[in-house]
Amino acid sequence: MDELRIAHIVVEVPWPPDKGGKVSFLNHIMELSGSPGVSVSLVLLDADGDRAGQAGHFRGIGLETEVFPRSLPHVSEGFAAGARALVSFLLSPKPRICRVRRSDAAIAHVRGLLGRGLDAIVCEHISGLEMIPREAFGRIPVICVTHNVERRVALDQLRFQGILSPLRLFFLGEYLKTVVYERHLMKLVSAVISISGSDAEWYSRTYPGTRVVLTDEPIPVREQRWKGSESGRRLLFIGSHRYFPNLDAMRWLAGRFMPALRRLEPDAVLSVCGLSEEEARRLGIKSEGVEYLGFVDGDALPGLHCSHDLYLCPIRLGSGIKMKILDAMSYLMPVAAVPQSLSGIGAGGPLACLDFDDPAASAGRVAGLLRDRGELQAMSDRTRDELAEYRRNRRDFAGAVREALDPLSGGDGVCPAAGAGYLRRTREVR
Repeated sequence: MDELRIAHIVVEVPWPPDKGGKVSFLNHIMELSGSPGVSVSLVLLDADGDRAGQAGHFRGIGLETEVFPRSLPHVSEGFAAGARALVSFLLSPKPRICRVRRSDAAIAHVRGLLGRGLDAIVCEHISGLEMIPREAFGRIPVICVTHNVERRVALDQLRFQGILSPLRLFFLGEYLKTVVYERHLMKLVSAVISISGSDAEWYSRTYPGTRVVLTDEPIPVREQRWKGSESGRRLLFIGSHRYFPNLDAMRWLAGRFMPALRRLEPDAVLSVCGLSEEEARRLGIKSEGVEYLGFVDGDALPGLHCSHDLYLCPIRLGSGIKMKILDAMSYLMPVAAVPQSLSGIGAGGPLACLDFDDPAASAGRVAGLLRDRGELQAMSDRTRDELAEYRRNRRDFAGAVREALDPLSGGDGVCPAAGAGYLRRTREVR
């Protein structure tokens, strides 16, 4: 079998992997590039102009890697850049997350890779489309890896704004642009790979002519294992407040859940990583029994997971899967969550015992868990058993890419270059 030549487009430089999206990007890079019979050209975007040096990590492990800046200037670059950004917002039909990730330099590079011979392009996130030359579509298969249903995220962000907020008009525009962009993308790509089972079902239902493939994120085996605290009353939440679903969860935890829990368990303490004391004060979400640890280095995370008694995840907004839950599970840590946080996760273990609309009942259930060390240990043991099953049956990313290419390849796993109009002749997109 000939080597499968793939351009892997990633809309960030995912090193170090200091947030959930970067962890997923890194997982996919390592699994695809490490697959026998696959040759990967890695194309990265440094959208903020401060990560190009980190791309050396990938070159250091032997990957052909190029990193490019975005084409749209940063507002901080001066008046002209700000004016251009405003005009782009007013006139462009594309949502902001896609506008700011367009890279003409990356497009030229991928065009060069096409000239050298490619079998496929795999782009991470719908905005990866902004790094692909137009002539690639219909010439070779293009696979989009969706980490969320972006229109759902955009709609949640609209709903997250106060009813009188002037930002509602902006986010309404972003939502409508996202819907249009998503429909356009589905007419161009050969297949979609989703990291969430529920998202995959949504794409199959909404775009019945589209090839949709599911992949399962790897959950690492850790040397460190959950033990809990001496007090038996320590809770943990991790997430940057700059991502609005995390901020929504933080407000609920501090403003509604912890006061109810402290009435039942006065010694209960919640540690929040990703928000400092000063930032919490500025946002007005200070609360008794909540300690804000700010940014926590990755080396400190194992100790936090292992020394707290229960991980809380009351995230109700957004889409995709919650990588923070997979991370907590990897330490065999008991997890309590709202049902929305567990959507799309293929491994069992976490308990859907939080109700965003009923903080008092949620506090009662968590208090019951904290008082019953045996039940917490049983949750940890169930997570261990579920992870063993999950790892045995996991659909890895390289396999998902081959599955996505298979209907176009004649069954040998290598996809030949398609002629102009090939995709439109072989599949219907609605």
